[in-house]
Amino acid sequence: MDQVARGCGLGTAGSLRAHLVRRTGLTPSAHRAQFSRLGTVGAADTSNAA
Repeated sequence: MDQVARGCGLGTAGSLRAHLVRRTGLTPSAHRAQFSRLGTVGAADTSNAA
């Protein structure tokens, strides 16, 4: 997260987290859970498994 924060001009991971919470009202974990395709990060898609 530090690398992403620096690339966005926010400096640190803490600054990025605080900015996300201020802008969206969601923590990074809550944001991933809400907007991820599966609701969890890294889960395998088994919806079309045979």
